[in-house]
Amino acid sequence: MNKIAYTLFIAFVASVLTLAAVNALTSDTDSDEDLREISLDELAEHDSEDSCWKAINDRVYDITDYIPNHPTPEHVITEWCGKESTEAWEDIAGGRGHSSSAAAMLERYRIGVVAGSGLTEADLEEDTSPSETERTNGSQERPAASVSGDAKWADGSYYAELEPDDRGWTPFVELTIKDGRIVGVHYDEIQRDEDGDVTDSKLQNYGYAANWRNNRDSDVSQLSAFPGYVEQLLRAGDPQGVDGISGATSTFDSFTAAVEAALADAETVEASAADIPDAKGGYEDGTYYAETEPNERGQLAMIEITVRDGYIYSVHYDEIGRDEDGSVTMSKRTDYGYAERWRNAVDSGVSQLSAFPAYVRQLIETGDPDAVDGISGATSTYDWFREVSASALEGAQ
Repeated sequence: MNKIAYTLFIAFVASVLTLAAVNALTSDTDSDEDLREISLDELAEHDSEDSCWKAINDRVYDITDYIPNHPTPEHVITEWCGKESTEAWEDIAGGRGHSSSAAAMLERYRIGVVAGSGLTEADLEEDTSPSETERTNGSQERPAASVSGDAKWADGSYYAELEPDDRGWTPFVELTIKDGRIVGVHYDEIQRDEDGDVTDSKLQNYGYAANWRNNRDSDVSQLSAFPGYVEQLLRAGDPQGVDGISGATSTFDSFTAAVEAALADAETVEASAADIPDAKGGYEDGTYYAETEPNERGQLAMIEITVRDGYIYSVHYDEIGRDEDGSVTMSKRTDYGYAERWRNAVDSGVSQLSAFPAYVRQLIETGDPDAVDGISGATSTYDWFREVSASALEGAQ
């Protein structure tokens, strides 16, 4: 063997041995990190929203980054920071534990195990691992809403309501499905008079919310519980992925029952990974407002968009009417009579109650008014929405 060949052979052997050593060290490091033992004293040091650790079933999780995304008021989750939280995790909605999708999501935040727990690497391998879709959505840097559920419903709009309870409150839901996934949801509990007209709405009843907070240990009212359940449904893509919110367990039962009733009319199609586009960014942070010219009926579209870290963070869209003094006299977002008349007159059944939030969600996910797709049965709103959102974002370029 000549010197050159010998030298190359030695170099090759050395490189193979080096790679093997690095892989072994990396594997050991990963294993050590998974099994890092954390004492209860160290856990207790992380007891705020700025650094929130929890112990659940002897696993320790750092959920600090997840707090803003949790679909309840922050105090519901932060009161368990720095504590052993297994009971809170397993005892929600009258004893119903968190869903499997929530358990899979939780595993992304595991940083170790409780000291003295005796857990092994084999024990941790049995824990639920998040799907690739969930992993991608959970690691998004942009502060945007995302959907982790697979697409599996036939496109369309679906409405359902339950029987009134003993106090006359009727739960109802309207869903809009596009590209196989739920993109728009409106849930409320209402009362009607003898003519069937809506006389009260919990979403609009601030007195009801105040009474609820003042008369119960939990200060969660319908004002945060209703949107909390809606957000979970949008993220999970299925009512089975919705978890109960402490203090709003009766609403949990009504919400999931209404959604299941609505989806009973939706044809189940072959499931596929939800196609969530990358959002367009690069906007200047701030809040931007725009409105259209009134149409022949004196109605106009208005929008307010907030941009954070260069991305669209939140959107408020409505179609309103004003009187001669400029005061708002009509808001479609809260006009239940208009929604009912629309559903009865249009084959698609979609009303502004779910069409508006569906367009809003598309705008947040894409970051681009031109990338928002129309929803069958809501084409006039589609034209207005794209026009007014593009106008507002001109100031953010």
